[in-house]
Amino acid sequence: TQVNVSMTAAQRGIELVYGEAYFTVAKDAARPFVVRTNGAQVTALGTEFVVYNRDNGKIQVAVYESRVEVQHPQYLQQPLVVGAGEMLEFGPDVDRAVVSQLRTQGMPGWREGRLVFNNTPLEDVIAVLNDYHTGRILLSEKLGSLPVSGVFHGIESVRILNDIIETQALASLRISDRVIYVYR
Repeated sequence: TQVNVSMTAAQRGIELVYGEAYFTVAKDAARPFVVRTNGAQVTALGTEFVVYNRDNGKIQVAVYESRVEVQHPQYLQQPLVVGAGEMLEFGPDVDRAVVSQLRTQGMPGWREGRLVFNNTPLEDVIAVLNDYHTGRILLSEKLGSLPVSGVFHGIESVRILNDIIETQALASLRISDRVIYVYR
């Protein structure tokens, strides 16, 4: 994750260049807390939330407490308010931006050294694993929507990938010591 911080008398600002960040924000109407990433603007309304800017340009906002307001000139017709227990996903390859229930309960598992997936499309799981992998994990296009559920303790991308391959009856090809291709 890479962020740039900009604190002024009028605003507390974060630019999320890429990656995922968890924010716990004190309410301050005089100095709003704003996260900007890939054209999106997420304004906290006194809250705990996660913003994830994926490599493919997809943005996810998950709210654990209170609410945030999300704006994006390209993907959202008007600002959307996302409340506790809800998430918003938008960007390329997303048919329509909608607010939905969080796919997992509680705080993001990576804060406690685990990854949690609940009917998460395999392409999204691979995107998360690539955040922790020193090389690149590639996925056959026809497997992208395959749902994955599980709690994986210890964030070891190759071990987690091997567990998914075994339980989903998939196969993998190690192209080099850093590139793995997953297929069926």
